[in-house]
Amino acid sequence: MSYLADLTLKVILVPLFAQIAEFTDTKEMMKIVNQALYNKRIVVPKAIPQLLNTSFGQSYQRVAQVIRAIINQVDYDEIPQLKYIEPKYTNIIEGPSPKCISGLLYGNTLNIELTSTLVSLCDTCVGPLEMLSCTIVLLPSGCRLQPHGSEYCGVLSYILVIDGSQLVHMKVGKQKMTLTSAASLLYDPIQETSFENTGPTICVLLKIELYRPFDFGFDSVNWSALQVLSESHDVQQACNLANMSV
Repeated sequence: MSYLADLTLKVILVPLFAQIAEFTDTKEMMKIVNQALYNKRIVVPKAIPQLLNTSFGQSYQRVAQVIRAIINQVDYDEIPQLKYIEPKYTNIIEGPSPKCISGLLYGNTLNIELTSTLVSLCDTCVGPLEMLSCTIVLLPSGCRLQPHGSEYCGVLSYILVIDGSQLVHMKVGKQKMTLTSAASLLYDPIQETSFENTGPTICVLLKIELYRPFDFGFDSVNWSALQVLSESHDVQQACNLANMSV
């Protein structure tokens, strides 16, 4: 698809979706868009462990250093708790609440030099895929997140384990994994996902939401839908809960 045609689709679709969102519930609009995209999505049926090649291994070490430096800059008690605004996922947390440091992609959280360095390093980890958000998640000992999933198929999730162990577990669909340090995986968040930390220490994860690539005009449909979704009340409320703005 040519750049001009792609740009034309974006110019037409974004205002069109925005107008539709003004007169209809954003969730209902996204359900329609999601249904149209679902059969066209690139299927990631299982979590895909990434092989630790030399270049990635070097990137991981630097990413881990930067993330630990970011965490050390804040008081653990002051880090916002991870919250879900989707009604069916508001009670999925068992035990101590996980915490998150959000907004790293936008350079407006903590040390801008550190966060911008982290974003640059993450680019080398996720390859050609475009990042939508970048969050540090801390799972305390005894924390369990019951199965939950995304309602929109236009994104992929990537997790890089900074500090993990054999006692931290993740389940994507029916596939179970152990989250040891340096493990990384790409998965489809539309599948139900759960986490459990049965170890004695905090598990530190880097979670990146990625723009899911589509072919031809569906790519522009997804791009436009995500633009509208980012301006929706639900997303803005989630941003406020995480003490950040986009």
